[in-house]
Amino acid sequence: MTDVPERQSAVTLWVLKWQQGLSNALGMPLVASALLFAVPLVVLAVLVQWRTGFRVFTPGVVGALLWLALAPDLIQRAFLLVDGFFRSHRGLFATEDAWRAVRQRELARMQSPRYLVFAVPWALATTSVVEVTIYRGAPLLVRAWSTGTFFLLSLLSAIGFYGVYVLVTMMRNVCCVGLSFNPYHPDKFGGFSAFGRFSVRGALLFSTGALVLPLAFEVVAKMGQGSPALNGMVYILIGCFMLTTLVSFIAPVTEIKKFVDREKERVTLESWARLNAMTSELRNGPDLNIKKVLDVLMHYYFNHLKILEIKNYPWDFKVIVELATSLLLPIGITVLQIVIPHWLR
Repeated sequence: MTDVPERQSAVTLWVLKWQQGLSNALGMPLVASALLFAVPLVVLAVLVQWRTGFRVFTPGVVGALLWLALAPDLIQRAFLLVDGFFRSHRGLFATEDAWRAVRQRELARMQSPRYLVFAVPWALATTSVVEVTIYRGAPLLVRAWSTGTFFLLSLLSAIGFYGVYVLVTMMRNVCCVGLSFNPYHPDKFGGFSAFGRFSVRGALLFSTGALVLPLAFEVVAKMGQGSPALNGMVYILIGCFMLTTLVSFIAPVTEIKKFVDREKERVTLESWARLNAMTSELRNGPDLNIKKVLDVLMHYYFNHLKILEIKNYPWDFKVIVELATSLLLPIGITVLQIVIPHWLR
């Protein structure tokens, strides 16, 4: 079996091209990610702040710039996560053509320009909100820097949101192309337990967006001026963010669970039918056939019981820990955002 030509994994999304080119040149993806946008913008902000005397860096802005430094690497990791998923699970697809078709389609979806439908209005809205709150009354140089910076940040975050949508819907597409279910696989999930690890890694990548939450606190504080209704908006935002993180894990797991449940029911019924046929033949025989007795016992203990041991969910302790970690980041940032102001009073 020959490998798929590399052109099927071709990078077409602009940020992926830039990140891949720079990381290949430097050999350090995280450094390349920071150098791509964040470092030049931070240097420019320092110069603007020195020139105007206006405070550019607030705690929320620093958190947002930290996420901006990670964003190109996170997008690349998401792309490699999908590509690696297909490469490592090639044998689970019923045919080579099915594997090749769905892999090519999902990698193309990861880089589709459709994210712009959401990205442009999202970037315009979020940039405008930051301008009229965090940088209200700022000099022109500061406003020019903040407009460009937060428009870019919002654009990259829209790519992240679209990536989550692709990861959530990908498993449904995979389950529709024909997979090979092995009821005797040692993972006790038909060979699909790794799908749970794939889902939780997607949730972990998305959870890094919590670094921008302090900026949301600052924006609401500027807008609300102590208003309980507006202050409550940020907690609704955090709740939606955590819910999206959970959905990015649960939705793909639910799709593969549906597939495994169907296959488990099918192979269980087939095994019962065979077991009943074997026992009926044994009972209706003219005399006791030791070989047939052994055949019944071997089928029961080595086949049927193995099928009954198939798990209901594709996760283990490690997956649960990683999912909890993906939720701890937004929770931890929220708690610190509430507690630290009280400490400083």
